[in-house]
Amino acid sequence: MLSGGAACLALPLKSQPAAKVAVGFQVTVPATTPRNAALHVAGNMNGWNPGDPQWQLRRQADGTWSGQFPLEPGYALQFKLTRGSWETVEKDAKGGELPNRTVEVGPATTVRIQVASWRDQAPGAAVTHTVSGDLRLIEDFAMPQLATTRTLRILLPPGYETSGRRYPVLYMHDAQNLFDAATSFAGEWNVDETLTKLSASGALPAMIVVGIDHGGKERLAEYSPYRDERIPTAKGDAYADFLVQTLKPWVDRTYRTKPEATHTALAGSSLGGLISLHTALRHPGAFGQGRLLLQLFLGGRTTDAEGGRSRETGPRPAPLPRHRRPGGRGPRRQPPGGAGHAGRGHGVARAGPGRGAPAGGGGPGGPAHGERLGGAVPGGAPVAVPGCALSRRALRGIGRHSK
Repeated sequence: MLSGGAACLALPLKSQPAAKVAVGFQVTVPATTPRNAALHVAGNMNGWNPGDPQWQLRRQADGTWSGQFPLEPGYALQFKLTRGSWETVEKDAKGGELPNRTVEVGPATTVRIQVASWRDQAPGAAVTHTVSGDLRLIEDFAMPQLATTRTLRILLPPGYETSGRRYPVLYMHDAQNLFDAATSFAGEWNVDETLTKLSASGALPAMIVVGIDHGGKERLAEYSPYRDERIPTAKGDAYADFLVQTLKPWVDRTYRTKPEATHTALAGSSLGGLISLHTALRHPGAFGQGRLLLQLFLGGRTTDAEGGRSRETGPRPAPLPRHRRPGGRGPRRQPPGGAGHAGRGHGVARAGPGRGAPAGGGGPGGPAHGERLGGAVPGGAPVAVPGCALSRRALRGIGRHSK
């Protein structure tokens, strides 16, 4: 039986706000930076929003950029500079990824930065696709609830074309990161390779995976059910309705699925985990209720939403909110190898798994977590996203009655 409402969250703890101090930024940029550019600071203090107007730097007469922003003393700031999106994030001189910049806020902190290059201007590196299996791309799929379109990445199980069988379905967010290093930001999650291994070993039934691309700058809003100062327009309800009212009916009409809730699961990590949980609560009949795909943990080191300080926390369940209540161009196959096309990864809201905010780059929506569904799956070793635990035993529970 497929489980629903899969979620993997690292939720921040609240603390009493302390008096804030001004943190200064002085930035020198490459000569190739467009004259009409807008520079932003994206980090753990603003949900890794690459175009946050409250964290926008000002251009000075000498061509440098500067700004001052309030933060609490002791805040463990992690950030990157962008020109308003993750497609224009800073890179190193050779076009390589930069780790998150870090600074601990003191009484008088000034951050001086030399940007070496921008993603959209960096030297192009050879990109190799890492797709394993039959991946179909559905471009410009209509999302009427959000008045936009999106790319779907649908992984069909081995033998789908000739088997005549019906299959359970796993829906996943942040599809750019799921299957292919060429479209991920800092490494794919190995969903295709891992499911192939688990299916071949009998730990899981063969299944269809439907990945929904994130919306770049809209990712934070679309995966957020609730508004706050960082998310003035939350679109989580509309996104959840799209999944249940538009996407799932289309998938069930188009592919040989087992459409029952017991054979349908929803999974995500970080904000993808939050919107998975919210969708399952908003539409309780749409996804299987037997087991969780990704167990919910609040553990390890997390970062305070207000103070930014890391602290040790024991495993404890996250509180659950209480709720009341197509189209597109035809599919084309994703090549398993060859030169790639540009696409980026996803982000984190407030604190990510591990040490608050992950290293690595963002992609439309934030910094990479380094999440991987699999890789090697020896013996009974966990298949884990950092900050969560997904064991083979839990995976077996997903499809117990779907073989």
